[in-house]
Amino acid sequence: MKKKIIFATSIFLCSIFTSITAETVEEIVSKHIEAIGGKENWAKIKSIRTEGTMKAQGAEVKIVNTQIDKKASRTDIALMGMTGYTILTDKEGWNYLILNALVNKSIISDTLK
Repeated sequence: MKKKIIFATSIFLCSIFTSITAETVEEIVSKHIEAIGGKENWAKIKSIRTEGTMKAQGAEVKIVNTQIDKKASRTDIALMGMTGYTILTDKEGWNYLILNALVNKSIISDTLK
């Protein structure tokens, strides 16, 4: 009798596990995109601004990143009362980081190539 119960339980569990289907990565991503407004609406966005903070060696670092689609981006950094920025366009770039030992304001267009 005990063997029959174990066998029946095994058959039941196997039928449950075979009926469970996993989602593919594409299905998960597709559902997420639809949940956040759909691909068509996200394609309308031409600029985005993100802000965040992090701690580095006990100091708080504030970072603000602004991007304009296919045109430019700017990242601002603030740390212990000092600020710096990096600006990149499709042709040129500028970097000013007082956080470095030397004040460095430079055109970094060679890096973009």
